[in-house]
Amino acid sequence: MAVTVALMGALVLVPISFIIYGSFMSDSPTAPHSTFTFENWRLVYTTSEYLQPLSNTLQIAALVTLLSVVFGTFMAWI
Repeated sequence: MAVTVALMGALVLVPISFIIYGSFMSDSPTAPHSTFTFENWRLVYTTSEYLQPLSNTLQIAALVTLLSVVFGTFMAWI
């Protein structure tokens, strides 16, 4: 059981870690002259081109969470 959990954790956490690491790099994370930067994050949170999709994503996530809690609570009573 522990081996399965460790394997699944590695298969999930390693790619997510690489994506997060890459989001802080100025170029591809494997590029030789890539530097650490917050520019990519600043761009997403300050450019209107990205703010609308981000807002839509957060609204959908909140709605799905609310519906899941309500439905799950109702189903728990049955």
